[in-house]
Amino acid sequence: MDKIDWYSYRDKFLLSNKNLKRNSVDDYEGGINSFIKWLELKDNNKPIPEDIHTYYFYIQKTKALRTQTLYMITLKLFFAYLSQPHIGLYSDIYKKINLKIPRPKREHEREIPTEKEIKELIEATKGPNQIDKRDGLIIELSAYCGLRMTEIPILKVEDLNKGEDCYTIWVLRKNKKRLIYVYKDLGKRLEGYIENYRIKGYIFKDTVHNESSRPCLNSATITSRIGLRMKIAGIKRKNITAHSLRHYAAMAFLKKSHDIKALAQFLGISKQTAELYDQDDDNYKKNKIIIEPQED
Repeated sequence: MDKIDWYSYRDKFLLSNKNLKRNSVDDYEGGINSFIKWLELKDNNKPIPEDIHTYYFYIQKTKALRTQTLYMITLKLFFAYLSQPHIGLYSDIYKKINLKIPRPKREHEREIPTEKEIKELIEATKGPNQIDKRDGLIIELSAYCGLRMTEIPILKVEDLNKGEDCYTIWVLRKNKKRLIYVYKDLGKRLEGYIENYRIKGYIFKDTVHNESSRPCLNSATITSRIGLRMKIAGIKRKNITAHSLRHYAAMAFLKKSHDIKALAQFLGISKQTAELYDQDDDNYKKNKIIIEPQED
């Protein structure tokens, strides 16, 4: 039998997942590459179910638990794809072994930034150029509106709307939209940013150029930019990350609303997940719960 071109099947698998974000594609590619290189090392071009077990034992010795989990989940999806009738490479050997992969446990709870740290972080973006202003707005959208790093890049000019006492943003996630109330000053600065830099399409571009053909920023770049601003601000607490800004927004919202259902709607999560913050969806819309900076 001819040798299987695993790299070709890897590329076809990645192309079949059209809705994956760039960083997820990179993760899947890394997981499949690791397996292919292991096959090459073993001079094994057509693995059998027992080989999956052997590979798993191999990465247990060489990879961190999170990486093990990621690689094995990727492999599970990859072999499910290969077993589809239109591919027909061979049956799903991963499914046959019924391998249970332990999920990594978080080694620590993420800390929540203080209001002082949030203000210092925003202060670290004060500067004359577009990138400074862009980074500042992104930080505030996460800290005061609870937006995810994956939601900020896909905000469009038409998503921002001006109301009587505040602005609103429609946030898209998994083909569902949710309404976010934005405090007036932040809304005005967003509006000014759009007008001053003649933004069209996506609000936050990957460069300072605003041609409509250029894509938006990606979540990895946003996370990196916030990390850079944290260094400038002198925020050194190990467990404070870009995602911590969303936790800050959640706690600030809960302190103001005392409503788990409203918090779930605000963050775009389930009520069960919202209850983890431990503190009526109509309450959110009726009362327009808005998070904004606290006075010193």
